[in-house]
Amino acid sequence: ILGAIGGVWAVLFYYWYRDRPENLPVVNDSECQLIRGKEIGAGSIYDDGRRSGIPWFELVRSANLWAVCLVSGAVSFSWYFYVTFLPQYLKERLDVAFHQTELMTGLPLFVGGAGCLVGGRLSDSLIRRTGARRWGRSVIGFVGMAGAASCALIITQMSNAWSVIVVICVACLLQDL
Repeated sequence: ILGAIGGVWAVLFYYWYRDRPENLPVVNDSECQLIRGKEIGAGSIYDDGRRSGIPWFELVRSANLWAVCLVSGAVSFSWYFYVTFLPQYLKERLDVAFHQTELMTGLPLFVGGAGCLVGGRLSDSLIRRTGARRWGRSVIGFVGMAGAASCALIITQMSNAWSVIVVICVACLLQDL
């Protein structure tokens, strides 16, 4: 059923979405002008001239790109732990039966979803207050990831299942900021 829903979505996506919103058939000329504004000249995103290739050498040398890949790997590892091995961890380490882990294993993901929403709002608020987009995006991510890492270290010293789940929930919230 989910595959069928995904297939229908893919077809709808193919027929409706465009790289540029003004390419939609339902957008008229005045809307196109509004969307494009003054960005029509050479070198703009609307310049349909020859496009340059992907700067592979610059990408491979980019410290920012490598940092994003490292963080993505760490975040993915912890997320997959929560959705695959958390029930086993609770059983083996804290003697919680599988049938008792349903709420425990769902809460971190729910709280992480809330963290995504809260993080976006905090980031936008910080940008409005400081006017600095770089800091508005970086500070929230740094604090969130550092806090989540601290939670992961704290969990190793805990022995009560619900206390572990509470700290994992905090880690998910911070990680998903």
